[in-house]
Amino acid sequence: MSVFHSIEVHSYRFDNNVWLAPMAGFTNFPFRKMCYDFGAGVTFSEMVSVEGLIRDNKKTLKYIERVNENDIIQIFGGNYNSFYKAAKILLENFNIKILDINFGCPVRKVIKGEAGSFLLKYPDRMSSIVKAVKDAGIEIVSAKIRAGFDKEDLDNIIPALNKAGVDIITLHARLAVQFYSGVANRFFIQKARNLTDKILIANGDIKTPEDVENVILSTGADGVMLGRIAIEKPFIFLMVNNYFKDVSYKEENIDVKNVIVNFVKNYCDYYKNENIIGIRGILLGMIKKFPYARELRDKIARVKTSYDFFTLMEEVCYD
Repeated sequence: MSVFHSIEVHSYRFDNNVWLAPMAGFTNFPFRKMCYDFGAGVTFSEMVSVEGLIRDNKKTLKYIERVNENDIIQIFGGNYNSFYKAAKILLENFNIKILDINFGCPVRKVIKGEAGSFLLKYPDRMSSIVKAVKDAGIEIVSAKIRAGFDKEDLDNIIPALNKAGVDIITLHARLAVQFYSGVANRFFIQKARNLTDKILIANGDIKTPEDVENVILSTGADGVMLGRIAIEKPFIFLMVNNYFKDVSYKEENIDVKNVIVNFVKNYCDYYKNENIIGIRGILLGMIKKFPYARELRDKIARVKTSYDFFTLMEEVCYD
C-alpha cells in the first residue's frame, strides 16, 4: 500500500490518511470546510462538552454542524454516564455515527474537570468511556490521546482502549505535562503500533509533506494528523496531496492573501456576522510569512470587523 491512501473503518471510507486535528478556538465550521476543500481526508470539530449536550446548551449545539461525513465531532467530559447520554443525543437527534473522544487536552481548566488528559492517569476510566459511547450505538469511536500524563504509559492505555472496542487511536507523541514543548517522540508512535491493530494516526510536529511520508514509513502509523501547521498553512493539505501526486507543491504557488480573504468572507457569511474577533488567532497564524508581519500582526490584533480587516488587507502586498 502507498503512503498516501484512503482509510476504511467498518462501512466508512475516508478520502485519505492526512487529517486535520481538533483545536479549540480554531477548528470552527468555516475553517474545517476550508481545510477539507484543500484536501484534508478527515476534519475534526472543536471540543464539545458532553454536559453541554445533555443540558441542550445552545452554545454547545452550534459546534456540531458538520461539513460532511468526513467531519467528526469531538466530545469531552469526565463521567462515562454523561458520555453515554451525549452520544445517544448525537445519534438519535443528529444521526451522528462517528465520534472522537478527547483524552489529550492538557489545559488546566479541562484537567480540573477531570476530563481530557486527566483521564490518561486512569486507563480503566478511559475504557469505560469508550465502551459507554459504543453502547450508545455509535458505530465508529475514535480516541485522541497522548503517551501518558506525566510519564509514558502506553502499555496500559492502549490495551484499555483496545478492550473497550475503540476503532481509531490518534496519538500526539508527547506527554500531557509537556503541552507543546520539546519535540514529539516518534518512538511513542512505534510503540503504540506494536500494541494495537486498530487504525493508528500519528500527531505532533508534522509540518511538511516530507514529514508526513517519513512519519508513516518510520512508525507504521496508518496516517497522520496535522494541527498547528494547518493554522499557519491551511493549504498544507493541498501541498501534501500534490506531493504524493508528483505535482509541484511549493508554498510559493499558493495565493495566500486570497486564501485569507476568502476565509474571512466565508466565516462572516456562515455566522451572518461581521465580527471577526473569534478568528484573530487564525489570521495571526496565516500572516506569519507576510512582509512586515510583525507590524501587520499588531494591526490584526486590534481588528474587530471584516470591513476593517479587508481595508487593512488592501494595503498589504504579498508576493
